[in-house]
Amino acid sequence: MDHEGCGDVAREAAAHVLERDRAAAVAAFRRRLTALPELTDVAPATARLAGAAEQTITTAVRLLREPSAPSGPEKVPEFTLDALDPDQAARAVGALFESVLAAVVTAVDGRPDAPAVTAAAAGALHRAITGRLVTSGRARLDELLADVRDTHRAERRVAGRELHDRLGHGLSAAYRSLEAFEGAQERAGATPDVRVRRAREAMRDALMFVRTMAGELALIEPPESLEPALRAAAATFGGGDAVEVRVAVHGDEAWAPAALRDQVFLMLREAMHNAFAHAAASELTVRVDIMPRRLWAMVRDDGTGFDVDAARTGTGLWSMTDRAEALGGRLRITSRSGYGTRVDLAVPLPARTGDRAAR
Repeated sequence: MDHEGCGDVAREAAAHVLERDRAAAVAAFRRRLTALPELTDVAPATARLAGAAEQTITTAVRLLREPSAPSGPEKVPEFTLDALDPDQAARAVGALFESVLAAVVTAVDGRPDAPAVTAAAAGALHRAITGRLVTSGRARLDELLADVRDTHRAERRVAGRELHDRLGHGLSAAYRSLEAFEGAQERAGATPDVRVRRAREAMRDALMFVRTMAGELALIEPPESLEPALRAAAATFGGGDAVEVRVAVHGDEAWAPAALRDQVFLMLREAMHNAFAHAAASELTVRVDIMPRRLWAMVRDDGTGFDVDAARTGTGLWSMTDRAEALGGRLRITSRSGYGTRVDLAVPLPARTGDRAAR
């Protein structure tokens, strides 16, 4: 008989022993668990661990008869979840391995091929346990990440709501009061106090900043579609009928990954905020063109304009430029006093699998 034939015989013998003596091996495993002082505080988990051990042995038998089969079972009552810390899990896994191998060694004692059968059983058992632990580790990691995301979302919602409802409401009331005071001065024929006007403008800027921050805290997922997200941002800034806003998005948004769309939205929203807050514009145009390998966007207003070089040190422009460069893109701002402002953004899009195959 050739070497490969000997291996097949040893694997089948190991599978037969594991299948026949599975109940005895699981019983021995349970006794080992109760005898380990490290596991005395998880006694209620013994039945679940015994069930996991039985399934692990079943997987090992399948691997012996189908060496190319995947090592992870479809449904896994894992060793490492809930009841056990990592050290206890390691102890439990060691106890399982020792219990099953002891049963195999006893069963094949005296056979001429005992070493080969024992080695085959040990290899299959190792694969089964490793596959089980990897599967459980991934599932547990997914659960933990989901918990972190849920907590993060809840905290952002609370912070955004409190910022909008408490601070935003107070700033809005103060702004309206200053606005009403200025109106009363004008109706009385008095010259409006320049200090009141400046205070009102500062209050307006602070209110818009609070609304922007509240909106950003509420934005816990990348926008599903840029056009409605940009329109909602414009409405949040409160331009009302004083500013005519035109928003258009062309192209398939699926060409741009969700995370990249999120960054583009934040940059365009900042440009829109600047137009509402500082430009005294009557018209605002936002356009986005999405192509298979490039995204181009523009925000243009007909407002007062400003000195771009002098304003580049501001946080808003710096943030927009930094985001664009992080995406490998380019942000260009052109403006002239009395002629409005235009912001152009160009961002390369990652090649898709179909694009690579077609090249």
